[in-house]
Amino acid sequence: INAEYMGTNTPWKCQDCGKSWSDEEMPILLEQTLETRVMAYYEGDSSKYSKELMVAMQIACERKLGKYHWLTNIVLYVNMAHHHRMMNNNIKPWSSGKDCVIWAARIMKWLEVSMPGSMQEAVIAKFAGDTAEVYGLNIIAAHYFAKALPLLRIRHGITSNIAFELQDFIMKYGEEVTKSSIQYLTKDDLTVLNTVPSSENEKDLIPEVPELANATKIPAVIPEHDPIEVDM
Repeated sequence: INAEYMGTNTPWKCQDCGKSWSDEEMPILLEQTLETRVMAYYEGDSSKYSKELMVAMQIACERKLGKYHWLTNIVLYVNMAHHHRMMNNNIKPWSSGKDCVIWAARIMKWLEVSMPGSMQEAVIAKFAGDTAEVYGLNIIAAHYFAKALPLLRIRHGITSNIAFELQDFIMKYGEEVTKSSIQYLTKDDLTVLNTVPSSENEKDLIPEVPELANATKIPAVIPEHDPIEVDM
């Protein structure tokens, strides 16, 4: 809803195309119904849900609410986590590695618009990078790790192992534009950068990384991999 149009007959406005709608034209009741079901799915044990239910819920959100609605992206995230949980339990998941990488690309595109520069974006970027890495898509993984690195340095500390591991991976596998988007630190630099940046400077650490144009061009055959742990 757009505050500028509140109190009018068409308070709902698309930020992309500029079209406006009335309350009657918006699927409010449908959204509430889907929200109840999706959040139960999100907060519950997704291993108890069938493939048919999970796919039906994703399709319903996409068709009725849109690909960039937050509920649609919650479903995509839970599907990704469900895939990795089944792998960790030595159960063959119904989804493929290709599915997971495409879902990751879609979630990241949504976060870049809805929550840019947030810790939520950084955490999901790390998850997306891990997903791409285990399927051997290292260039894509480096792209996501570059998005995650600045805020994860703040969260875990610039001297943390995870920060240096991500930096090393980016420098080894990233394209030049990806490498140039991060602030490269050496052990010697830490004698100078020995404090966590203030909130005023945090935004300066967030890289401007171009859109990953080929994010959905995934190989038809993706090799098997060791499972990765996923925190819900």
